[in-house]
Amino acid sequence: MLKLYALPLLYRQGDFARVGMYENDIATLMYYYTPAMPPLLAELRTYLSDSDWQEVGCIVEDIEKRLARFAQAQR
Repeated sequence: MLKLYALPLLYRQGDFARVGMYENDIATLMYYYTPAMPPLLAELRTYLSDSDWQEVGCIVEDIEKRLARFAQAQR
């Protein structure tokens, strides 16, 4: 959750290396443990601005799409 929280700021700062590491960590956790994302995102909602909340939602959606493409390739 903390890495999701940090991502919008890292994007604004243009910190490409940390964005990549954080997104990779999140994607790896999502792949291996398939957590229920809505409760995690709901918990974060309290601490994020509206724009950051939207950005985190887009990031999670993008990661979910990448994981679905990966799963398709594995078949």
